[in-house]
Parts: sequence; structure tokens; C-alpha cells
Amino acid sequence: MSQRENARARVRGAAPVGIAPRAARALVELAREAGVSGTELLMVKSADEAGQIELADYFRLQRKIALAIADETCRQSARQLLPGTTDFALGQVSRAATLDDVMRILARAYNLLHGGAYNRVARLRNRIDFVMDDRDFPYTDPDDQEAVWTAAECVQMFVHGMFSLIAPGLAERGLLEVSIRRPSGEPAPPHLSFWSVPVRFGASAYRLEYSAAVVCEKIASPDPAKLSAAAVYQRVIDMIGENRGSPNCGLTDATAARVRVAIATGEVEQEGVAERLGVSVATLRRHLAAEATSFRALRREVLDEA
Repeated sequence: MSQRENARARVRGAAPVGIAPRAARALVELAREAGVSGTELLMVKSADEAGQIELADYFRLQRKIALAIADETCRQSARQLLPGTTDFALGQVSRAATLDDVMRILARAYNLLHGGAYNRVARLRNRIDFVMDDRDFPYTDPDDQEAVWTAAECVQMFVHGMFSLIAPGLAERGLLEVSIRRPSGEPAPPHLSFWSVPVRFGASAYRLEYSAAVVCEKIASPDPAKLSAAAVYQRVIDMIGENRGSPNCGLTDATAARVRVAIATGEVEQEGVAERLGVSVATLRRHLAAEATSFRALRREVLDEA
């Protein structure tokens, strides 16, 4: 098994879904400085005792801190984003006809708000990727590499949560793989087990990779009244609970993992799975054969487990 495959296996086997102690301590310090109160203080106390924060609590605290210090980046960026920034960006997608449209609108909106071309949408064969290139991003402390990796990885979860809020079910069905810049030799932090698809380490940029066939499906016009930063945070928190016990836990082969997820979520025909993954049936068979398995074998395993 390669080093990258080992890293992927560690991600999908990690539990519980939480933020590692170093990132948790930084958030705790900021929470205290921001003067959070009520139930959020219990999260802080729990973090002190356990050394880490559950991922759902991390996002809850982040939301409270953003409002308290009037900065939606929670001081991760040297360029402050005032409360309402996400609401403003979401307000631009009301006329989007597809999730592809949503991705392009939000990439452009956030580039304008951040003052740089950090986000883009790339079409590669049968995939459409939302790409975040943070190499020139104005991080407050760019020398703290672990903090930078963690921040960007959690932003990916938030962005995927935005897509899921706007097009319920479609974003989850279309997601194929997640790419991160954290090197493959680094230990996989527990929060990466949020993902129910393979995570690729050592990429040149952060990518959320979706099936083009799925994200180009027509979507209902989003209700502007339901699109807000608070709703995105809640959607991410809901997804954390939904993603526990992912059916691809422990797998190391990317195509087999994707096929198992598709079958477990209701797509039991080979043609439908191939379309969801954005490949032909012949290509799907070839990749599975290279991984010493077949669609029939995977379907039998997943249905037997169910």
C-alpha cells in the first residue's frame, strides 16, 4: 500500500469527528477573547478537558466568534470580512439554474470580497471542480502551517455545505473526491473523516471534485429567505452527524470507494453509478478491474452489509 493510500485509509477510519488539540486550543483562546457565553462556554470547558473539540462544536463556536469579533474569517485572514458577507454572497445565486452556476457565482463573489483570484471553477472531462488556491492568500499567520491547513480544510466543508443548502441532495450525490494541500506524509487529522468520499493529499490546490452530469442538472430556484450564513453553519453541523459511519470506511481504492458510496446511497445500477461518477461504463469496469474488484462484487458487499 502506498503512502497516499495509507493516508486515505487513516482518514476514513478516523473517529470521532473532531478538531485536533492545537486547532482547538487556538479557537478556545479566541472564544474567550471574544467573550462567548452560555452553552458555548461548556464547549470551551470540554475542549480544555479533552484536548479537542467535536467538529460540530468547532463550527458552532466559529459562528459565535465571527459575530462577536465582526469578522467572518475569525481572524484567519488579514482582510476582515464583516458579518453579512456570506449572506451577501448567497444573495447572488437566486437566479442560478444549476449547481455549476452556483459554483461560478460564489467563486466570483468571494474573489471580489477577498480581493484576489483565489477561487475558480474548472471543468476536466466529466468533472467540474471548485478550486481554492490559497498560495497567495493573506493568512494572518502564514508560518503556522498546521493552522493554515486546518483552516482551508474546514472552509472546504463550509463551501460544500453551501452547495448542499442551495441544492439539497445534489451536492452530496455529485461529490466524487476532495483534494487538499496537506502533504501525504502528514498524519490525517480527525476532522477529515467528515468526508464520505476519498481525500487526496499533497495536491497543488484545494479541490471539491463533482460529477459534471450531476452539477449540471436543473435545480429549483433557491429561496433567498433560507440562504444565510447561519443556515450554512447548521447544514454543515447536520452533515457531520449524517456522515458518521460512512459506508466506505477503511477502503483505500478511490474508484471502489466512490462506487460503494453511490450504491449505499441508492444508486444500484452500474450505468447510474458510472453517470454519477462522470465516466463511461467501460471506464468504470476498467478502473475496478485494476483494483481487483468488480461492480457486481461491490454491490453484493454493500447490500449484504445493509
